[in-house]
Amino acid sequence: QGIDVTTAAVFHDDPGIACCGTNFLVAWGDYRYGLYSADIYGARVDSVGNLLDSPSFMLCAAPFGQYSPFIAFDGTNYCAVWTHNIGGAWAVKGTRVSTAGVVLDPSYINISTGGNALSPQIASGGSNFLTVWIDYTNSYTSPDIYGARIDGSGNVLDPAGITISALDGLEYAPSVCFGNTNYLVAWEDTRNGPYDVYCARIDNNGILLDPNGIAIAIADSLQRNTTIAFDGSKYFVVWQDKRNGSYDIYGSRVTQDGVVLDPSGIPIITAQCDQINPSVAFDGLDYVMVWEDYRNAISDIYGARVNTSGILIDSFIATAQPGPQLNPKITRGASNQMIATYCGWTDSINTHPASAMRTWAVFYPSTYITENAEPEAKNAHFDLTIQPNPFSKHTDIRFMIHDTRYTGEEFRNSNFEMRKPRLDIYDATGRLVKSFDLESCILDRGSTIRWDGSDQIGRQLGSGVYFVELRTGDHHTAEKILLVR
Repeated sequence: QGIDVTTAAVFHDDPGIACCGTNFLVAWGDYRYGLYSADIYGARVDSVGNLLDSPSFMLCAAPFGQYSPFIAFDGTNYCAVWTHNIGGAWAVKGTRVSTAGVVLDPSYINISTGGNALSPQIASGGSNFLTVWIDYTNSYTSPDIYGARIDGSGNVLDPAGITISALDGLEYAPSVCFGNTNYLVAWEDTRNGPYDVYCARIDNNGILLDPNGIAIAIADSLQRNTTIAFDGSKYFVVWQDKRNGSYDIYGSRVTQDGVVLDPSGIPIITAQCDQINPSVAFDGLDYVMVWEDYRNAISDIYGARVNTSGILIDSFIATAQPGPQLNPKITRGASNQMIATYCGWTDSINTHPASAMRTWAVFYPSTYITENAEPEAKNAHFDLTIQPNPFSKHTDIRFMIHDTRYTGEEFRNSNFEMRKPRLDIYDATGRLVKSFDLESCILDRGSTIRWDGSDQIGRQLGSGVYFVELRTGDHHTAEKILLVR
């Protein structure tokens, strides 16, 4: 059902998120003091989903409105940046926030110097941050991409800005990620006509290494809204792509030397209707991304995993709450835990009418497991037994799904993603450690899977309590299991 990050029953939009290694900081545009003038508020969430700041705290409440915060963490403090409306002009401002939730720059950091700077994003290189944005200073009709570094004390190291791309045409929507030695900035670019995706590297001294940019995606039609992750050796750039008629999600790997490994792009999702506004992060093994998905008419948040070889592993529904869910952002926490934040519509809060967009978060994998089965629907019944339990070398997980909606081949070959059967094993912290493919099992007649106590890549797990969950998406049951080495 998601974690409701905010306590004020007002309209929220465009949340951003980052992790300090223990807790997460979420920030958003908050309209509690006026429908047309947002302020920036934030709250911390711990690794099991507890809200640490209730009520939330203010990062910025200057006149005219602040919008679309992005956040990074440098090992000591967070730094949040946002767009500030200054009486019709636009600027990029920011502030550092401690891990205790203390705003360290209450007068804010003035980052951009021109009169119109929008849509900032930020990444940390350890010794400093790099903020990038759209800049209209040189032309109101031909925006460019600029950036500036901020040190750990909140000083702007490039007060005149770094010109990242100022060629003919339009450059929009930059994103940024730090690798081992350089930042990679990607953006939308019209130098060839319709929007393509280009990128450039910037070192930690603020030197632009690719002044003409590197083409990542130049297919027919439109490529827009980039997002980037780094896996320790190469970058993964993801974008929305309209080459097939409606927007799909594509990606490409880029080396630290600026070599594009997938020049045709990797198709991540090509479902019907539009998939837009992706966000990607690396969980230590794979790239995990989320996006707005309109295959069910109203927008839900879907996701997928791609391995470092560029192969699609699976896709999943991150949240399908009633009403629209928008603007997802994903980041990595401790171990392989991921959390995505998004805007989600709610009709009521604590039984009181609300009718507003709220800020929510959801973990992937889930940080909980329900020990007792939900009440079974009249058309569904699960059987799940585990023997031996406790076990030391291996155990047999026997299961059967009776569901009158589907039988036999019809059940296994159903296109209903929400009802796709799966068997997952979680550790005591709620971390997903093993998943089994059930497509080849005879679900309505019963099947057995033998588990040897290993994780998804074959490593032997330690002694402890684990949970086995059998799920069809809309119904599930779970059992405890004890592994003794």
